[in-house]
Amino acid sequence: MQKGPKPTLAGVNTRVRKRNIVHAFAPDQFKSILRDIVSRTHSNTDEFFREISQKEEQLDFHRYSTQFFDLLLCGGCGAGEGKLQQGTSPHSFSFFAAGPASVTDPTARGIRNEYIELVKQSLRRKPFLDAPLDQVVSNLLEAFVSFPEDFQRMTSILIGTLLARKVIPGKDLAPLLGNANTITSGAALRMLTEIFQTVLQESNLATLMQLLLDSGLLPRLLFFMPPAKQSQEGFEQHFTQAGMSEFVEQVRRRQSRDLTAQTKATLIDLIRQGKPVEEIVTRMQSLRHEGQMDDTQTMFLVWDAILGAIEWSSRSQQVAEQAQRQLTQWAPLLKPFVVNERAQADMMVRLQNHCYDDARCVKSFLPFVRILYDADVIEEDAIMYWYRTGSSLRGRSVFQTQLEPMIKWLETAEEEDDDDDDEGEEEEEAPAKPASKPAAK
Repeated sequence: MQKGPKPTLAGVNTRVRKRNIVHAFAPDQFKSILRDIVSRTHSNTDEFFREISQKEEQLDFHRYSTQFFDLLLCGGCGAGEGKLQQGTSPHSFSFFAAGPASVTDPTARGIRNEYIELVKQSLRRKPFLDAPLDQVVSNLLEAFVSFPEDFQRMTSILIGTLLARKVIPGKDLAPLLGNANTITSGAALRMLTEIFQTVLQESNLATLMQLLLDSGLLPRLLFFMPPAKQSQEGFEQHFTQAGMSEFVEQVRRRQSRDLTAQTKATLIDLIRQGKPVEEIVTRMQSLRHEGQMDDTQTMFLVWDAILGAIEWSSRSQQVAEQAQRQLTQWAPLLKPFVVNERAQADMMVRLQNHCYDDARCVKSFLPFVRILYDADVIEEDAIMYWYRTGSSLRGRSVFQTQLEPMIKWLETAEEEDDDDDDEGEEEEEAPAKPASKPAAK
């Protein structure tokens, strides 16, 4: 039997859900509507968002988020989309409208602040715009080398301002490292310098350093340098000439702290492994040369590593005993780095400060001094100097009282040595007996 056609309902319209309606991609229309709103409300944030909400159906921010930031920041010239339209200029109502004028120029600063505030409020009201903004910044960094000089300058000021106002994170600078050509030509370094200068002018050195730390870029700063200048000396020279000597000094200090921490961790590992003292000394000498550490810094670092290698007991009464055993075993490791009398005096003060700071070792000052004295790390002159004039004010009377028995012992030993010396001198000064005359023949 042949089946007939299935029945249908005539005159019924199938309703398409609004979200399923496909509209043609029309970024120019979006920009035209937005430009009209911005031109009238750019100085009034509340009015700007009121008009945006009234035309919500015509402004699809999910679809045209890149175009939104390109128009608001780059003046709709396509730079934010990574394709700057040749011959075009930013429209008069955008961040780029301030031109390449200095960050300190009050007129330019006022213009830029208006659009930065609009961006911040947009991110607060529409959090989904955060990722598109990162993409716009990435587009600018990847394409900036093809921009005219003025656009490069405006891009640097824009990114530096966004960083200084904490609108974007420091990790957004990473695309600068992705193009070997821009690094080799020096373009990446030039832009990075202008970005840093903007951050310093818009905020302060602490903000810049925190951005670099949070983004993990601080240890990688040398990678922004062209190959011919990719050295610490080249880095410091470049940024000093750019008027950023305080930044250079801060980076140097941070790198020194990081290197010190790495060196200490290496020493602790070697001590815990029980490596021979000679091997550890050789390794420390190498690390010291690499980090350009002075005698005092090296000596204190070795001291910290010796105690840092202890796996401390949870019982406070056992801590002092652990420290004394550790110091007895590893005191020879200190000896090559306590190089003169001044270093010995500094070491005495370091012992004093350690026992003062750690209440568990407050009664260990005398045992510590005796251990280092027996190991020939410090000599009696340094101990006597500390006792008489060289001590710190921190817990001075307590530690001097502890040390009194050793001081008396040293003074007694010194007097005995003086007596022995006097007796020796008397024997040397006594007249020699006359030689016997030869016998008469």
